[in-house]
Amino acid sequence: MTVTVDINVLLDVFQQRQPHYAASAQVVSLITAGQLAGVCPAHGLTTLYYLVRKHAAKADAEAAMDRVLRHFQIGNLDTAGWQRGSVACDG
Repeated sequence: MTVTVDINVLLDVFQQRQPHYAASAQVVSLITAGQLAGVCPAHGLTTLYYLVRKHAAKADAEAAMDRVLRHFQIGNLDTAGWQRGSVACDG
């Protein structure tokens, strides 16, 4: 099964944010173990780096990026993809 992981799930894990840390860590663990295929939206990578770096050392931000790039596919939507998604949300 493939799951798209919101940037907040990753931030919960890398910043150990409560109260969602345990649930988010479980999802990330399933992905890193290969039991789920994880997709991280491309636009979330810069946000992840920025926020981890803002609250921790540069090495921590780089380690977070390495982990995401090693275990997650990076999802990228073109204009048509964004348009399809906004139409689907409008129902």
